[in-house]
Amino acid sequence: MRIMSTSGLTAGVKLGKTVYDEKGLVLLRSGVKLTDSYIFQLKRKNIPAVYVDDALSRGVEIASAIDQEVRVKAVLQIKEIFEELKEQRNSKMATRYISDQHYEGVKSTFDDIMANLQRNKGATMNMAELMSSSLYTYTHSLNVAVLSVLTAQSLGLPPDKIKELGVGALLHDVGKIAIPDEILNKQGSLTEAEWKLMKTHPEEGYRMVKDNLSISAYTKAIIMSHHERVDGSGYPNGFSGDKVHLLTQIVSMADIFDAVTSDRCYRDRVPVYQAVEIIMAQVHKGYDEKVFRAFMQNVDLYPPGQIVRLSNGEKAMVVRNNREQPTRPYVRVLNTENEPMDEVDLMKHLSLFIIKELDEVCA
Repeated sequence: MRIMSTSGLTAGVKLGKTVYDEKGLVLLRSGVKLTDSYIFQLKRKNIPAVYVDDALSRGVEIASAIDQEVRVKAVLQIKEIFEELKEQRNSKMATRYISDQHYEGVKSTFDDIMANLQRNKGATMNMAELMSSSLYTYTHSLNVAVLSVLTAQSLGLPPDKIKELGVGALLHDVGKIAIPDEILNKQGSLTEAEWKLMKTHPEEGYRMVKDNLSISAYTKAIIMSHHERVDGSGYPNGFSGDKVHLLTQIVSMADIFDAVTSDRCYRDRVPVYQAVEIIMAQVHKGYDEKVFRAFMQNVDLYPPGQIVRLSNGEKAMVVRNNREQPTRPYVRVLNTENEPMDEVDLMKHLSLFIIKELDEVCA
């Protein structure tokens, strides 16, 4: 199995995993052979990529920390809560904050996620998204929560802190319901005035939770401070050093990573290994190094099924990763006709290394 961008699909390819639309309904089931009509529907529904089963990727297993069915349910639960809060805000109803009912809904979503992570213990986070890009706000919240929890577990944090972290991660961007859609979805750079408004979303989110005594201080701090940096360069308060709590740093790192590895209306996604470089450049400046090390234990630099270019000029497909040395996975070399040949463990061939990802096998 491997992932392919929707733009590169051709008729006759077998779908490897079920795809869902923006309402969480099954769009195409795993195993179906794609037709031109199906491919058109995938593009029309803004599905950025799908998994396919073909001879090239035979035997490549792609496990994820969270199952697709659980992902879909969680995304729709987050969407329902955010849209209800937005409706209340727009109608100027009295309840313009996160009520106990909303909070219980978020906690229930978190419990589902944790149960699924426990069943899939040891799996890394798979960043491929098989839902409509129109659900980005909600899938982003879910991805940040999963990445944050996995990082916290690697750091050995206790369950009560992980729950406060996870709920805060699910709600970290709730303040964006106060930002106009034309700014959130703008194609192109924001003006100075638009950026100033965008930067109010942490405070807007905090206002929505500050009066709910059921929500912990740590969760509230995550919502308020997830754009703060330990060197004081963040916003909204310019906190630095110990004022940027460990839990906040975890969510902040996951937030940046998921944002840059996701397709957006105004730019294409950044490959995972490049996203890691972006975060590495901010270690010591924006984060504690131990957070980065724990974070990296749960992310595949080169996901199984990814086509790559090797330093000797050959193309190859990543088969599986070396958890201890993520830059040196097992790969399946492809010949000039894009047919699979020998498998190579890059840990045993140190003069050979990956130089870049390729979008499709034909690249």
